[in-house]
Amino acid sequence: MSRFKRLAATPIHSLGVTVHEFEHETGASYLHFEADHPEHAFLVAFRTLPQDSTGVAHILEHTALCGSERYPVRDPFFTMLRRSLSTFMNAFTTSDYTAYPFASTNEKDFANLLSVYLDAVFFPTLDPLDFAQEGHRLEFETPDDPSSPLVYRGVVFNEMKGDMSSSRSQAWERIQHHLFSESTYHFNSGGDPAEIPKLKHSDLLEFYRRHYHPSNAMFMTWGRMNPSNMMEQFESLALGRFQASDGVIEGTNEPRWPSPKSVSEAISGERSEDGAPSGQLYCAWLLGPSTDLEGVLTAQLVVDLLLDSSAAPLRQVLDQSDLGQSVSPLSGLEESNREMSFLCGLEMADEAALESFEALVMDCLASIVRDGISIDRIEAALHQLELSQRELGGDGMPYGLQMMFSSLSAVVHRGEPVGLLDFDRALNSLRAALAQKGEDLVSDWIQKELIDNPHRLSLALGMDEQLAAVEAEAERESLKQARQSMTEHEVSCLISQSAALNERQLSPEDLSCLPKVGLSDVPINKTYPQPSMKGAITGYAASCNGLVYEQLLVPLPALDADEWSALPLLSQLWGELGVGGEDYLASQERQLATCGGISAYSVLRSLEEDGHATGYAVLSTRGLVRHLPEMSSLLLQTFHELRLDEWPRITQILQQIRSRKSLGVIQNAHSLAMLAACGAWSRLSARNHQLSGLGSIARYDDWCQLVEQGAVDQLSEPLSRLHDRLTDGKLSALIVSDAQELGNAIASLSERHPDWSEMNMPVMDIEASLLPKAQAFITSTQANFSAACLPCVKEQHPDAAALMILARVLSQQYLHPVLREQGGAYGGGGSFDQTTGLFRFYSYRDPELNKTLDVFRSAGDWVNKHPVAQQEVEEAVLSIVSGIDAPGSPAGEARTAHHQWLQGRNESMRRAFRGAILAVTPQQVMQVAETYLNQEMAMAVVTSKENERSLPSDFVRHTLKA
Repeated sequence: MSRFKRLAATPIHSLGVTVHEFEHETGASYLHFEADHPEHAFLVAFRTLPQDSTGVAHILEHTALCGSERYPVRDPFFTMLRRSLSTFMNAFTTSDYTAYPFASTNEKDFANLLSVYLDAVFFPTLDPLDFAQEGHRLEFETPDDPSSPLVYRGVVFNEMKGDMSSSRSQAWERIQHHLFSESTYHFNSGGDPAEIPKLKHSDLLEFYRRHYHPSNAMFMTWGRMNPSNMMEQFESLALGRFQASDGVIEGTNEPRWPSPKSVSEAISGERSEDGAPSGQLYCAWLLGPSTDLEGVLTAQLVVDLLLDSSAAPLRQVLDQSDLGQSVSPLSGLEESNREMSFLCGLEMADEAALESFEALVMDCLASIVRDGISIDRIEAALHQLELSQRELGGDGMPYGLQMMFSSLSAVVHRGEPVGLLDFDRALNSLRAALAQKGEDLVSDWIQKELIDNPHRLSLALGMDEQLAAVEAEAERESLKQARQSMTEHEVSCLISQSAALNERQLSPEDLSCLPKVGLSDVPINKTYPQPSMKGAITGYAASCNGLVYEQLLVPLPALDADEWSALPLLSQLWGELGVGGEDYLASQERQLATCGGISAYSVLRSLEEDGHATGYAVLSTRGLVRHLPEMSSLLLQTFHELRLDEWPRITQILQQIRSRKSLGVIQNAHSLAMLAACGAWSRLSARNHQLSGLGSIARYDDWCQLVEQGAVDQLSEPLSRLHDRLTDGKLSALIVSDAQELGNAIASLSERHPDWSEMNMPVMDIEASLLPKAQAFITSTQANFSAACLPCVKEQHPDAAALMILARVLSQQYLHPVLREQGGAYGGGGSFDQTTGLFRFYSYRDPELNKTLDVFRSAGDWVNKHPVAQQEVEEAVLSIVSGIDAPGSPAGEARTAHHQWLQGRNESMRRAFRGAILAVTPQQVMQVAETYLNQEMAMAVVTSKENERSLPSDFVRHTLKA
């Protein structure tokens, strides 16, 4: 007899799913999302409520995946990544839960991963050496030399050092810390690097025993599987060994403040060289429970009305304020915690202006309550909510997992898990409330939840350039004192632990206990979407749930240097400025009412000879079928009639981009470093480095200064010239919609433009200079981000498939063990870009710098000493093909198919390359390693001032703001 009890089965017609709810005798909950979808997905999650900032939940997440009862190997999680056809594998620690999700399209693979995941979370080894590797440990800098300095090492320790180097991460933690005084959200669940070393292995074990019992577990599955079979698996693999527990893990509400609080403090970061403001200003409110479905939806509606576009009243006031240069991307509604919160903020601001900022925000809110918001604007906001709910995702994370995470926070807080998923019901409820209260629905909410709410935090954060150095010195002093107090026995134990960990990391393992799939389990063919109509307007029929996707495409002509520089800025301005006779506010209002916004980007494709490329610009939108005529008209008008004379608005956007680029370096540092390294071999990569990489930061600084000095002609002239040249080009289009709507969608767009033409891209000369082969970008960071690059061949070459396999073999067998397990970096690996013909290495959140660069340089020697085995090739093939075959959203797959074709990769080429990957032999991998890995490497790093001193003198130095 099953120990599960059925609670409910709820069909959600708008999403095409039925949600089945069950409860196990132990107290575990289980939700199955029945869906006719090719992908199967699973997650198990636990409420994890840390009461300090030692990172115990985060370190437990890492350590639980380092071996278990049935799979007593060192690293089953990362090993399964290469023995699986998974389309997604990961684990997450949030503020109040830890989740272990995966997805696969292969039933055998799904069963394999289910067995490994359940054993990992319910029967982990939690070995002290794994805790030392993944969490933190004391070690001598030279592990067997007690005369060398003591250092802290550990993957999570270094991960959080890297994460907390970002000023935005610091700002978020400060907001949470002050807004919540007593509940779990007061603490840094990822771990504060200053607190992580205080965590003991015994603390980890106790936290595990309390939080990882089935009574605290939440299971979810997605797809075509039978939930009864899943419950049998849960029982046989894990739950059958447990009984109900008296302990209940339950979060607590935050005690409410009697009056608002104001806090000013410093975070680590660089101040502007010209003395311009570099601080951050925030107002944050604690709101109602996230389990109140009507309350959540009302909060979403009002916050969207306040901030969702440049025409939104609070966003408009913040955009136009001279207190700061850019609205913080942290602004918005946080609804995953037990209690919701709302915040708004400015970056690149004067931290001394906190009172003025608070008055600005509160005066704006008061004026909204006084003047009201029109029903038309409220309807436009409801339209945007409907758009976001109806869109079928799956391009970043599998759609099934997106659905699970949308309902998981409700399960965590013991609310109704399917309420907000049933959007039609929730929207009808909100419309009924709106019909009853009218505009007062919004005004009353603002008055109650924001103006009259005493639980409000005003926070000013100033950048302290010395803080990181002070913290580093405090760490060194703490380690120095620890060394002085150590006994000989403690020294001996430390050396023994380092030796034991090193032996464990280097020892070969018998992995036969782990399940796997093989090449025989890989589908022979991969199907690709086919257009229903191909030509000047290409149309794809796909399941779009009532949405239509439209793109305008225009070839890039030969551009001069100024036009090249203006290209990324023009992409940012499309959709953000006025159109025709309307200013940008009126245009934003039209977008809100008719579509899901308008965005633009450009695509550049390198040709066989370096310095030659083709490219095109894309203008995109999406909307509901009922708004199709208005959406098509607005898209074309936005393309042709962009108001490039709105210089106050352009100035705002320039400042926002500058702020976003400067403050976003740490989050993307390893990718930016890779682009810089690639620029030493590829003129197109060098151009992209200057257009959108680290090289673009200085240009936006220069443009902002030009505008501030009134010299707008130097920017307006090439910007207008570029726009004129593009709008004079021959337009083609892409449309994706439900099959029954495709004909109408094509006709709607076709009749609004007289001269459609199939894409014909001229060859352009890329005259950018190649970058130096050794570059260092210096910023405020406690971790390093390193990259290396060498030239190879492109996809059409017979060696291309073997190079892709080589990159994966190096990542799995060499770079991951050396950089992460032994070196303590959060991540690292290698990749081969067949479109540019470049082979790349990278590491991120890495405590090492020169050692890591030496690891990159030694890749060829490692292959020579470790002949590639058939099993290693097979594992590399599996991980690559699983990525190639991973399903995206229906609309996303159609868009990808069309753009691949435009870039010269038609279906037959994509199929041929996939087949070539499946056919690669170990001998081919060894041969390409010998041919290509012994070349000179170009290198680029993002590092700190302190670490930069250790780099060789030939590295060209650049200073960045964090």
